[in-house]
Amino acid sequence: MIRKANREERCHRSLTLRARCLVLAALVSLVLSASESNATDCPTSADEISTDRPDFTSPPLAVPTGSIQFENGVTWSNEQRSNVVEGPQTLVRVGVARCTEIFFSVPDYVYAIGGNAPAGFSDFVASAKLQLPKFFGFDAAAIGGISFPTGGSQISSHGYDPDLQLPWRHVIGEHWAVDGMFGITWLTTEPHDNPTFISTAELERDLGTSGTIFVEYAANYPRHARTTDILDGAALWRVTPRQQLDIHAGFGINRPTPNHYLGIGYSFRLDGLF
Repeated sequence: MIRKANREERCHRSLTLRARCLVLAALVSLVLSASESNATDCPTSADEISTDRPDFTSPPLAVPTGSIQFENGVTWSNEQRSNVVEGPQTLVRVGVARCTEIFFSVPDYVYAIGGNAPAGFSDFVASAKLQLPKFFGFDAAAIGGISFPTGGSQISSHGYDPDLQLPWRHVIGEHWAVDGMFGITWLTTEPHDNPTFISTAELERDLGTSGTIFVEYAANYPRHARTTDILDGAALWRVTPRQQLDIHAGFGINRPTPNHYLGIGYSFRLDGLF
């Protein structure tokens, strides 16, 4: 039994190492292929801001070349009999080439009041995105990322966790669009559930020229553990073409997810930096 367990552990480590190498290769490939991208409708500094906040679905459009975008927010949630405040949730996105960006999730602090929820700083995450050519009216992108174990002992995964994502978007009318994302990740803290698959679906509607509302369903599918399901909604308001305010709220559909949560955010973009 011990030998069998050792073989399984070595096999798991080998698969995890391959997954990390795969994501690192994807990151390098995204950056190297930037100059060869044939994607159309790549954003420019003349376009309005498009953020990764506040939904789970990543946007398929990249930040304009030479621009840097800061997306910030604070979220309150109720989970594990605790009131949890997380912030500042900061994402830094940099347009490094045509249709290509790199972005970083800056560690934020998770503060738990009462209950059993963990507290501490989150891990640092580095990612790259390549906007893909439009296909049958669908905008899409390829994203590869990896987290670094920089967070607190109760929050950090204590490992280098890779992930791959494929977000997409399709306009279905003058004011309507559907969005979604498929993803896969490997979590150091949940070795027996790797890989974990991610799926989201979203319906959005524009309100005039500066507002958007949406509803979203997001789910994680661990290999052996129970699926986690979340339903949320949000409203966005572009104060200026390069500034955005947002508010979002949601709740978990089953036990492993937060009971409910509420968040606000502010994002802005600076153009023509290089």
